[in-house]
Amino acid sequence: MKISIGIDVGISTTKIVGMRDGKILSPIRIKATDPVTSLYGAFGKYLNDNSLQLGDIDHVMLTGVGTAYIKSPVYGLPTAKADEFAADGLGAHFESQLDRMMVVSMGTGTTLVKYDNGKITQLTQPVKCTIFRKGCHLLISANAARLSAEIRNGDEKMEL
Repeated sequence: MKISIGIDVGISTTKIVGMRDGKILSPIRIKATDPVTSLYGAFGKYLNDNSLQLGDIDHVMLTGVGTAYIKSPVYGLPTAKADEFAADGLGAHFESQLDRMMVVSMGTGTTLVKYDNGKITQLTQPVKCTIFRKGCHLLISANAARLSAEIRNGDEKMEL
């Protein structure tokens, strides 16, 4: 069975993972300042590290803000783009098997996504906030039937 490749092309980090028969294969992260370089570098490293050839790949799914710079199929393989927030919700559901949750996607653009029995709702617009840099804080609190969240980045604050 061929492998499906998923690539999240961020501004500062690109994440890549393969899937075969519903099982995750060897996720990796690559840091680069150029999203196109990052995508192709991550893909080449993934193939090399896993002793794969392009012929082993069925298709490539792209998500993330960096996909705006990708104008053609990756290495000529069938390539499609997925909404980043839908990918966040679906990925969290796949990993947790929970039917209802709030998903925090923390990166250069931090956002909150609600997953409710297959329905995905983006709760916030992305807030520029990097968890590995000084100044980004996320507070989530629950009180009875109310769940609230606050993202702070320096003086910028967003509440739900």
